[in-house]
Amino acid sequence: MKKLLTASVFCSVALFISACSDEKKELSQDAFKFDIETKRTKYETYKLLSLTAKDDIEIKRITTNSDACRVTDFVLADLDKRARVDYGVLSRETPAKVCYDNKFIFDCRDLVKWAELSKGDCGYKYKYDIDDKSEDYKLINERVEKTENKEYIESCERAKKVAKEKYDGKYYYDYKVPMKFDETKEFVIIGDKCSDVVEFSVYTNKGVVTYSVK
Repeated sequence: MKKLLTASVFCSVALFISACSDEKKELSQDAFKFDIETKRTKYETYKLLSLTAKDDIEIKRITTNSDACRVTDFVLADLDKRARVDYGVLSRETPAKVCYDNKFIFDCRDLVKWAELSKGDCGYKYKYDIDDKSEDYKLINERVEKTENKEYIESCERAKKVAKEKYDGKYYYDYKVPMKFDETKEFVIIGDKCSDVVEFSVYTNKGVVTYSVK
């Protein structure tokens, strides 16, 4: 906490220094208290990461030492009650997107891409091909195509209405988790080839802090 306060005072005196607004500046270890517990479901094993904030702070991204380990913001047994995050992954360099309308008939990713490529025209549907020769089956040839699917169009129009009436026309926002002092949030670390997590990093609006698990 002492290191956090020192950095804050320094930045208030030297606002012209770009490092003060850099979300990658290092925070002290007391930014969070953490706990990692291994959980098992009928189909898979995952690690439940609990973070308790020791100051008012906003989480933007969480990464681990392994690219095979994905970090998500939902507990597997409670999928339907949590925010729909694009791909469910918070460990990418580009911040994840959160959809406003969870009832959109297709994936949150589809809504994000549709909004970008069609400019909000529900007469078009997002399409893509999959490169099955790549290790991660990445998407290729992303595009929008004309559609007359009534169910899709009705769902799309609902998403447009929600965005227009409540969110200034936006369909999604960059992922963030605001936390108050002593508040705890849970995250899941999972992956088919995810070995033991040795360390993880939490990126916030105040900087980044890295913790060793062992």
